[in-house]
Amino acid sequence: MRLLQHHGADQFSLTEDLNGADIPKYAMLSHTWGKDTEEVTFEDMRNGTGKGKLGNNKIRFCGEHARQDGLRYFHIVSPASLSLAQNLHIHTGFSLFFF
Repeated sequence: MRLLQHHGADQFSLTEDLNGADIPKYAMLSHTWGKDTEEVTFEDMRNGTGKGKLGNNKIRFCGEHARQDGLRYFHIVSPASLSLAQNLHIHTGFSLFFF
């Protein structure tokens, strides 16, 4: 499982792949999708190329609310833009979340 980590002042990074007891408390955001060209993808996050996209506002919003709740980490549910491998990752995350 990979999470976004809030560093303050609109600075975010992806964690390494986390599992089991190493997963910290985190906020979870599910949202409505815009056009594919407006949403920040997993690759955008890895490459640092999504800051100019409209979807980056959702990431900033979630990160700020996680911070206000005392959380440094957050996860955005994004099934519309994930590859098959990432869908498996989300499925595993939901299994951990609900069980």
